[in-house]
Amino acid sequence: RHGFTCFAAAYRLGPATAPDLRGAVADAGSALDHLAPNAARLNIDPERLSAGGGSAGGHLAASLGAGLHGAERRRPAGLILYNPVIDLSPCQPNHHLVREYWQDVSPLQHIDRDFPPTLVLTGADDLEVLPASVEAFCAAVERAGGRCEAEVYASQAHGFFNYREAGNAYFDKTNERALRFLQEQL
Repeated sequence: RHGFTCFAAAYRLGPATAPDLRGAVADAGSALDHLAPNAARLNIDPERLSAGGGSAGGHLAASLGAGLHGAERRRPAGLILYNPVIDLSPCQPNHHLVREYWQDVSPLQHIDRDFPPTLVLTGADDLEVLPASVEAFCAAVERAGGRCEAEVYASQAHGFFNYREAGNAYFDKTNERALRFLQEQL
């Protein structure tokens, strides 16, 4: 009803197998690459493709923004990141999952002047995505000449926005904020 078309992409990351973050980033890149040449059939504008996701999905969207799926490949026009895993460097949560190749999959260390405008929605009490990491991420985007906005929700933990039931006002609050960002950006 707001004039946006949404797609959900699957990627290889799950509890049944060891994480394959390089493969998951490649999957996200393939999904983005699929949309542009099919834009007319899908009735979408290939220049206005944005990416978003929560937690691991936020990591994948940020990876697309950083070009981790291949330097010559398309990047999104904007990013909406909910509790995104954006820093996988040593001493950060989840580093143990990618210890041998963290430099290849950690978006924070790959921000450049082509990084798209970004909105980060996160909780102040998130133990998976530390607020200091979000602050460092937005500062790096801005140093590179880009735009990064962060909304940090007081007393909220990882995934606080996920469900509408049980009176969770953050489901609507975060989605309304994401919609405003998209309307302003695109």
